[in-house]
Amino acid sequence: MLRILILSALWPPRIVGGAEIAAQALALQLVRAGHEVGVLMRTDDAKNAAEWDVRQGDGVRLFQTRVERPYDAFFSERTPGMVEKARWHLQDVLDPRNIGALDRVLDDFRPDVVNIHILQGLGYNLLQRLAVRNVPTVYTLHDLGLACVRTLLVRNGQNCQTLCTTCAVSSHIKQRGVRAHHRLAFVAPSHSVLDRLGGLGLLGDHPRHHVPNAIEYPIATTAPPGDGVARMVFVGRIHPDKGPRIACEVVARLHRQGRAVKLDLFGSGIEMEQLRSDYAGMEDVIHFHGYRPMQEIADAMGRADLFLAPTKADNAPGSIIHALQVGLPVIASRVGGIPEYVQPGKTGWLLTPEDIDAWTNQVAAALDDPAMLKAMRESSREQSARLNADRSAAQMVQIFEQVSCRA
Repeated sequence: MLRILILSALWPPRIVGGAEIAAQALALQLVRAGHEVGVLMRTDDAKNAAEWDVRQGDGVRLFQTRVERPYDAFFSERTPGMVEKARWHLQDVLDPRNIGALDRVLDDFRPDVVNIHILQGLGYNLLQRLAVRNVPTVYTLHDLGLACVRTLLVRNGQNCQTLCTTCAVSSHIKQRGVRAHHRLAFVAPSHSVLDRLGGLGLLGDHPRHHVPNAIEYPIATTAPPGDGVARMVFVGRIHPDKGPRIACEVVARLHRQGRAVKLDLFGSGIEMEQLRSDYAGMEDVIHFHGYRPMQEIADAMGRADLFLAPTKADNAPGSIIHALQVGLPVIASRVGGIPEYVQPGKTGWLLTPEDIDAWTNQVAAALDDPAMLKAMRESSREQSARLNADRSAAQMVQIFEQVSCRA
């Protein structure tokens, strides 16, 4: 059995997106298989940081470190200035204080292998430290953070073809760890991320593997009520990059056309209060639920007719996979790894992210063809059956063993 250390700046219940959910899901799968799992995460609470080695009820050992930053990039309710942003990102790649907690947990936990999930916020210079200490490392790529400080490689709604000056400098520094580490492999839940970063020459000649996230999604215990109301679901950060405004505007337009529609949005983020204000008076149509348990989301999907994912960029969004497993047809953006999961005409449709007219027309057309939606429900369940959490976890263990055996 292996002793595996996961590096993840965020860890449930501190949730922003799917990366930390995927990391926790893998950790639980590994524990159930008999492996010993530790997690190094960041905290802004001095009291939590003092509780260094927390043995959780799920069998995971949690190591918490307080990382000094000018603001909380994940949960801040204010927009930081350019100077603060520059300082934050410089600290994330250069601050030697990032390394202390890693050295301590390596000495305390003595892992056979380290599995990186979220370095942003812990410090990208930890990768270089792992190289210096010759620790076998598997880097799970949930985003394009090795290339882009915003992790998306998108500017003004368009994919970046080259790196801007800021990202080029940041990426150059991050590459120190990639180049120096001789016991490193990369994993991603979509081919898109591997291809994009590999095409930019940022993965070196290290092994690359495609492994879907090892997440077990709850099944729905509900079904469409058949009351004549068309229900749609959005799950994700309430942030401009994820497109919740597009989902709201599409549903608002359909409502103004006289259609009986509802939209349930699950998640939180910096755009929530502005959207609440902009769509005030439509509370019976557009519902902001915040973070809710996955079973509650599954049941909302079970009652719904369509899942909307108008994101500007994404890797392998778990919310889409969850929707497909529930049997909910998906209308999503044709970006990142999404086309690897959504099959146009069979399990949903793919559109340009910010074309609200096209989104409105496609949603209306889908709702007007209930026979097609019914056929897509069955197809979605069949297609998503290939995504098996146990199989993904077993693949990860094989990769851990391969990397740990490399000299």
